[in-house]
Amino acid sequence: MATTLTKQPSSVTGLNPAYTAADATGVNIPNDGRTALHVKNASAGAITVTMRATTNYFDGVKRDIQIAIPAGGERLIKPAEANYFADGSGLTLFDFSAVASVTVAALSL
Repeated sequence: MATTLTKQPSSVTGLNPAYTAADATGVNIPNDGRTALHVKNASAGAITVTMRATTNYFDGVKRDIQIAIPAGGERLIKPAEANYFADGSGLTLFDFSAVASVTVAALSL
């Protein structure tokens, strides 16, 4: 079962985010239009983060979104449309091709 991350709100005084190890079963974050997933890849190899679609598009096909993160790189990923990427609880699932040396945080902008 994927880990649900608690969103960390930013403020005018700034945010020093806390990161957690990426879970091999994935992570969920709120798909509320204001929360993004920050992924830091400290490993020696590139990884792929996959945002899992929950509903078929109008043509009847689910389309996951894949985001490549290079070795030593990081990405701030905003969930796509809630209609297609949020579950019944309003969460979007992300999973990882590898989790060694990968940390994540849910940041509310």
